Amino acid sequence: MASDIALAEGVALLLGVGLGLLAPWLLQQRRSSRRHLPLNDQMLQWLRQAPVGVLVLDQRQTVRLVNGKACVLLHLEGEETTREQRPLLEAIRCHQLEEVSDRARRTGQLQRVKWVFTSTSRNPHHLEPVTTEQLEAVALPGHQGWVGVFLLNRHFLLAQREQQERWVSDVAHELKTPLTALRLVSESLVDSCNPRQARLMERLQKEIVRLQSLVEDLLELSRLESTLLQHHTTAVTVVDHVKAAWQFLLPLAEPRHVGLTITSTSPAVTIPADASRLQRALLNLLDNALHYSPSHSTIQVKIVEDRNWLKLDVEDQGSGFSETDLQHVFERFYRGDASRARASSLSGSGLGLAIVQQIATTHGGHVRALNRPEGGASVRLTLPTNPPVSQETRLMVGR
Repeated sequence: MASDIALAEGVALLLGVGLGLLAPWLLQQRRSSRRHLPLNDQMLQWLRQAPVGVLVLDQRQTVRLVNGKACVLLHLEGEETTREQRPLLEAIRCHQLEEVSDRARRTGQLQRVKWVFTSTSRNPHHLEPVTTEQLEAVALPGHQGWVGVFLLNRHFLLAQREQQERWVSDVAHELKTPLTALRLVSESLVDSCNPRQARLMERLQKEIVRLQSLVEDLLELSRLESTLLQHHTTAVTVVDHVKAAWQFLLPLAEPRHVGLTITSTSPAVTIPADASRLQRALLNLLDNALHYSPSHSTIQVKIVEDRNWLKLDVEDQGSGFSETDLQHVFERFYRGDASRARASSLSGSGLGLAIVQQIATTHGGHVRALNRPEGGASVRLTLPTNPPVSQETRLMVGR
């Protein structure tokens, strides 16, 4: 869902511009009791001509401003000014906007709603094809119950993201077959090589294995982004899956005398999850911790239930994350400072923690990296203990 990075940055930029435009107006609400909007002409013109939809609602859910872009996104006919000074549901008839603005007013926090919008021509004599768009609204609470709402069409952003993901998946599939052939050829040539050539062939085989691992990780990310979770969830015992993941890493951990300790508020704690995906996430977290752990050290896994969430911390005794690492560690192909690694032979694809993040997102959770006060790094995987609800329209409280 990199996705996701470009989409998030775009929304953040729109919100930043919107807050900058609305801040003077919101501050004037306490000093003004006039019926018209307390905006100067220039600011009013900016809002009306903004490239995103803008709605301004007073404490009674009356539309005080709606710009042209909002009318286009909502397929409203007529001038936008004819909808001002009217109740929201009467002027626009959009229950999603009613709900998100009301929640922003009640909670005093940013609120976001996404929904699929379908429209047809209202003229029975000129029937037009049904149009379906994916809209998103962000509601910002102001003073005295006023709310500013920003609208944007997510269809083009999602289409661009899907095209990029499809391209990456296609390339990975195309690379898989020739890499397998190269590996088989290199293995067959080892026996006929002299010592110098054998060393070169060994290096070639390592690079082929690394590229195969990269291709498999890319394909795994593609599968995670395109597969629905709810069809694969079962009750998973977390401690057992941590132990099973560690067994895969024992051949790498034992020569360096790196051990594992697990502490849990309940050894039998279970969560609804895709067992294979959770196993992959735990394996990647433990592998990352092992990669940066010094010899003769211990990796600690702490599992805590907190209300409706399960928090799983994987802690190592290495040098911790740098400031740059903390900002980019979950980005695709990002690799931390090589000097931090305790085992130079462990060369990852740079997709391990990105896969963990995607798995967490798919399960309705999230992942976070931080440094321990006593030294070392910690990665916290937070997952819901109740099954995530899948629905087209959903409200999300902004963080």
